[in-house]
Formats: sequence, C-alpha cells, structure tokens
Amino acid sequence: MSVVIGRLENGKYLEEKFRKIGKQRLDLIAPFVYISKHALKPLFGAKYPLGIKSDYGTFERLPTKIAEKLLTGYPNIAPKDTQNYSPTAKKLVTLAKKYKGTVGGYFINEDDERRDDQRITLESIYLKTTKEQAEKLRDKIHPDEFHQEEDGTWRFWWD
Repeated sequence: MSVVIGRLENGKYLEEKFRKIGKQRLDLIAPFVYISKHALKPLFGAKYPLGIKSDYGTFERLPTKIAEKLLTGYPNIAPKDTQNYSPTAKKLVTLAKKYKGTVGGYFINEDDERRDDQRITLESIYLKTTKEQAEKLRDKIHPDEFHQEEDGTWRFWWD
C-alpha cells in the first residue's frame, strides 16, 4: 500500500507516492497530542486504536528520543519530509536534540479510511537557547513564526 503526499520543492508543488513502511506509531505521540479545552467532542473514544477518533491531530513538545524512533518513513515521519519551506524532518530533530529541545507537528490517522495521506509531519521545534542564538538560527532557517514561550524555550514554526 502507498500514500500520496504533496509538498513544496523549489517553489513547485509536487505529489509523490510513498510506500508505507510498517504501522503508524500514534502510541508514541499520544501523550503529546493537543486537545483544545474548547473542543465540543472529545478526540478519544473506542472506535480507533488508542481512541484517537480524529483523522487529524496536533502534538507538541515531543521529546527527540521519541521523534528519532519515528523517523522510519511513512506512515510515520519521513526523514526528508518538509512542512512547506521548513528544514527536513531529520534536520528539525537534529536541531532540537542539539539545543535540548522538542518537536511538534501533526498526524493524519492511518485508521481513518476516508484519507489516503496518512503520516506524521513535523512543523515546529522548541529550543532551549539564548535570544542571540535563537535569532541567529531564525535568520538561517526562516520559520514562518518565531517567539519565546512562557517556559523560556524558543518556538520555530512553519505553516
């Protein structure tokens, strides 16, 4: 079975088919899945494994040790995958590890039969560093959003 993923490369939108490798590991990210306090319906229930009933969900502050385990290709994190103009997923994990940080992103649930683009994608990193180092890195990797979080980490995010 394969999955179709669209991505930007050199300013062009490309769709590629990737062979799915193994089973999606939402069990590793489940404790980091973000659920809005304003959500009217809970994401967790009995229909899907782990109870994640949504076809889409976001996660934040995933430790790099877990992210490294997920760098196995689709339907998990593909090392060369990018979120539009972000660095590759592998590079985001490497940066987060270097700065004792974490990663964030989203998933398309493998168990939702309405979708054929199941994956886990990284779109943010949270780094523990100085303001000067964070700004220097910002100028090098060009995130769409950049700010300091309440806990002092610096968040880099790509749309």
